[in-house]
Amino acid sequence: MTNKVVTSLSLPSDILKEAEKIAREKHQSRSEFFKEAVLEYMSQHRLHAIQEKSIPYAIAQGVQTEEDVENVIRDLRERKKHRKS
Repeated sequence: MTNKVVTSLSLPSDILKEAEKIAREKHQSRSEFFKEAVLEYMSQHRLHAIQEKSIPYAIAQGVQTEEDVENVIRDLRERKKHRKS
């Protein structure tokens, strides 16, 4: 069983009302809603940290646009596919 800790959170009332509305729409408790929101924030934070660390490599490789990223991914997938053949 997961250890759970009760915490307090102070929010402006308009934000809390909107959060509660969304939680109701998703058939979630307030706790479930905020847990999901925090997990999503942490995931985005980790992604941005990885992206920041990747910038020097991307610049060195000439990757500057989303299209460049897609081309690199496509090339890597093609190389991987040919190695399996």
